[in-house]
Amino acid sequence: MEVLQVNNINLSYGEKQVVKDLSFTLSDGENLVILGASGEGKTSLLKAIAGLNPLKKGEILFRGQRLKGPGDQLIPGREEIKLVNQDFNLDDYHNVEENIRIRLLSYAYDYQRYRIDELLELTGLSEFREQRSCDLSGGQKQRLAIARALANEPELILLDEPFNQLDFHNKSTISGHIRNYLKEQNIASVMVTHNGLEAMEWADRILYLRSGRLH
Repeated sequence: MEVLQVNNINLSYGEKQVVKDLSFTLSDGENLVILGASGEGKTSLLKAIAGLNPLKKGEILFRGQRLKGPGDQLIPGREEIKLVNQDFNLDDYHNVEENIRIRLLSYAYDYQRYRIDELLELTGLSEFREQRSCDLSGGQKQRLAIARALANEPELILLDEPFNQLDFHNKSTISGHIRNYLKEQNIASVMVTHNGLEAMEWADRILYLRSGRLH
């Protein structure tokens, strides 16, 4: 079943058009990679899917319903779609466990504990659970941002160069665990990267973005 439809969209920053007449679909549980060099509009595209960037043209549908842009609602975004960007957006002076728990406050305490333990193990952060996020390395912050995004079980996760701060060993191990988890939970993903090897390891399907267009 299709979770996402991107229909003939254009994106611009000021007078500069960064994405041109772009269309694709995404199915439940599918791992899609948008591959392209830096500056090709990949991050802008993810933010548009997350409801944070306005469209100049076209529409984006989530489960057949048009996604609202930032000008259409008071709080941009949608709960079923989570974006992991390169800013991390962590609560710096909360520890690792608290950063995840804050996404789970509407659940019973026993489930919160189970879910936090599961996500810490998935992302290899169990031994850092009491450490403040501001004291983590870049790679650890990246993993914590992914754990937070997955906490309340989104239907679609958007990943902006999500493993670029991990060393080779951790990148291979952690990305493999997360990819398997998404498959098991039938969570769709769109990942953007400029790394062809990373794209091949992650993707069910790869779309190549150049000069704002798919090739």
